[in-house]
Amino acid sequence: MEKKKNKTDSGREVNEIGITHPKIARLYGVNVDTLKAWINENGQLLDELYEINYEYRIRKLTPKQLELIFKYLGDPREYRDIIG
Repeated sequence: MEKKKNKTDSGREVNEIGITHPKIARLYGVNVDTLKAWINENGQLLDELYEINYEYRIRKLTPKQLELIFKYLGDPREYRDIIG
């Protein structure tokens, strides 16, 4: 996967890995607005994401951020089984 450095609003540089919010939303079978709502409505998830420098505007997520999303929102394959 492609890695590149990006600056956050606070000026910190972060490494990004090649998975975006739209790709994650597709894994869950929802649109990006629904994914964003799920993340924002889950206080524990949001707190842990902020602890590791998560900012929604950053286009690509780190493996740790993706791991936390899966931890709190569940395995996306389960959603596809239910809705698909």
